[in-house]
Amino acid sequence: MHLPLYADRIWLFQKPLDFRCGKNSLVALIQKENKSPTQGMYLFINKRRDKLKCLCWHKNGFLVLWKELEQGHFSLSGKKERQHVTLTECEFSWLIGGLPWEQMSHWGEHSFEKFS
Repeated sequence: MHLPLYADRIWLFQKPLDFRCGKNSLVALIQKENKSPTQGMYLFINKRRDKLKCLCWHKNGFLVLWKELEQGHFSLSGKKERQHVTLTECEFSWLIGGLPWEQMSHWGEHSFEKFS
């Protein structure tokens, strides 16, 4: 099954969330930050950082996804004072894979044209 998700912005809320919150509570949190729930992908993390919820608009309704790591925890930004951070698609992929996305984003792209 292929479920294409597109978002201009991917927001990671760094403040832990009570995971009993449903779609309406997530929408209210997003609107409290003066953001439009239909204009991006929003990620929320629990206190133990082993669960991640994603809310995004998909064509004609909201989609809520839940990812739970069997081992380890999700990496947050080193900038803890920020309420939320914006992620790229690559950083999002690294995050949901349980990888240290912020460290990996500093690697950059390498070109070997000089060595030919």
